[in-house]
Amino acid sequence: MANRDSQRTWNDYRDYRAMCYVSGMSMTNPNVAGQSADEIIGERVHQLMWRAKVSQTAFAPVLGLTQSGLSPKLRGKRGWSADELRAVASYFGVSIDYLFGIDNVVGPAGIEPTTSTV
Repeated sequence: MANRDSQRTWNDYRDYRAMCYVSGMSMTNPNVAGQSADEIIGERVHQLMWRAKVSQTAFAPVLGLTQSGLSPKLRGKRGWSADELRAVASYFGVSIDYLFGIDNVVGPAGIEPTTSTV
């Protein structure tokens, strides 16, 4: 039974992947057509830097990079490592899901916003 379930999961994934390829939709976030995960992350990091008024030159050392190494990552031309994603999330206080475009909550990582009824 478990083998049949895992096969169904693989087929579902394969079909979803094919649909994304044909439609130009991102596999990471179906709401963002035509963007790779690296492009989404780069855009999100760039927005966070802009809001915090942090330059590429100032932020690059946080990731162990130079400005010229950070720039292609922000444009989605070079991939992000797990350590870099963790450092970005920690520095700006956001979740990894936010960086991937899965969650749109900008706030402390892991803390859901609350609405006061008072």
